[in-house]
Amino acid sequence: MCYRKRLQLFILFTTILTSALFAQEEDKSIRFETSFWGYADNREYKTPRTIDQTIIGSRISPSFHFTLQKNHHLHGGIHYQKDFGSRNEDRVFPIAYYNYKNKSIDFYIGHTPRLIILEDIHYAALSSTFLYERPNLEGLMFHYHDDKTQQKIFIDWTSKQSEVDREQFLVGWNGTSHFGNFFLSNDALLWHNALTKNSDPDEHIRDNAMVMLRGGYNFSSFTRLDSLSLDAGILLGIDRIRSEYDFQFSRGFISNLHMQWKTFLLKNTLYLGEGNQLPMADPYYYSKKYDRLDLGWIPFKNNFIEAQLLLSFHFTPGYFDNQQFFKLKYNFGQKIL
Repeated sequence: MCYRKRLQLFILFTTILTSALFAQEEDKSIRFETSFWGYADNREYKTPRTIDQTIIGSRISPSFHFTLQKNHHLHGGIHYQKDFGSRNEDRVFPIAYYNYKNKSIDFYIGHTPRLIILEDIHYAALSSTFLYERPNLEGLMFHYHDDKTQQKIFIDWTSKQSEVDREQFLVGWNGTSHFGNFFLSNDALLWHNALTKNSDPDEHIRDNAMVMLRGGYNFSSFTRLDSLSLDAGILLGIDRIRSEYDFQFSRGFISNLHMQWKTFLLKNTLYLGEGNQLPMADPYYYSKKYDRLDLGWIPFKNNFIEAQLLLSFHFTPGYFDNQQFFKLKYNFGQKIL
């Protein structure tokens, strides 16, 4: 790890520990928290636009949690991540965010771990590789939730404008509303790819978006399975490169099946329609026909630890790809003051 990063980490932890001196009042507290995420993702891909690769490694994320007042919380720490066998420099990312929390509202601003707030976003909106390459949402998120509804709105800056880097950010909307056994799900994502500071005539601003609306039914109470649900809806893709071409639209049908019995699960996603130009989504959605079948096993899961093995099969016209994925998550927290 280079000297500059060592200095940054020293300053970060010094700030955190100094702040602890002010957390002695009755309505304040300090918790030490750490999480571990181990992953092994083997992708045997041949479909165009996909990357055949194996992503295997681990990430540990120690942090301090300060309750400033009843609804106001600060978090500070680091992610330390290393892919197995990598000769590259170790990857270190800050954890530094504020969280306002009450019965129905969560508000986050800062470098917020993506596994906490956006792990389950649909792959038609955001590729799974974001969990490996960008462990934090760097921006803001508003989350409303009650017994029947949960809705998230977020903005995530993925690149700051410079002489060589474009300004890039994501704006997203994700949620589900329940009406008895019926439910409605909504997803939307806008990716704005702006220019560098001294852009040349060959650079153009790109606006890329997707909207997905689905209706479904939970059949769990009618079966011996622990859970069974089916949904279907529309996926709309929108793409524009300014001064190159105007808005282009792609439309398609998408459905999702999820079932679980004890520690075993099965998921299936089917997409039929026009090929999408969605750089932030899994590349399979460029295809006009795509089916994904997931077979999973969850050997153990509780409030502290979860392990999951997933075998995924990807079907597109003329191609059959497969993927083996294993993850282990562990979370620990201890009040220290």
